[in-house]
Amino acid sequence: MKKKTVKFILPLLVMSLTGCEPNRTDLKELTYSTFSYSGYGETRTYNFNFEKNKFKFVESFKAKKGSKVFEKGSFSEDDEEKLYEGMKKCGLFDIESHYSPSGVVFDGGGWTLSLEFTDGKKIESSGDNEEPEFFQDLKQYFYDFCGYFVL
Repeated sequence: MKKKTVKFILPLLVMSLTGCEPNRTDLKELTYSTFSYSGYGETRTYNFNFEKNKFKFVESFKAKKGSKVFEKGSFSEDDEEKLYEGMKKCGLFDIESHYSPSGVVFDGGGWTLSLEFTDGKKIESSGDNEEPEFFQDLKQYFYDFCGYFVL
């Protein structure tokens, strides 16, 4: 009985110590939105659907009361693999839930990020005038992927 228990508990212990990083095929959708706190109330939303291998970017302005798709397209499995590896390398799957500056800011903007997985799990994060340091590196992966600096 002890051998069976050890065979069962040991893999669980290893998984808990190393984390359970998702596989590329587990990633269903990524949505990233930016918004301005002043002016026209501009919002840009970037959506990547990894099940359909499609992306679309939507821009809206509160003052114009409408939105428009300003880019849409598709991507290959190879492109998706490169982006996934970049997200993993930069630490996107370990992102904190919220980022904000330590001082007072009277203007600027914010962002939200949502990663949805095929098993229903979600990773969500947001920020007010602050972002994780790794966003700078991740921007290049997105540019290589779709031609836009998404983050």
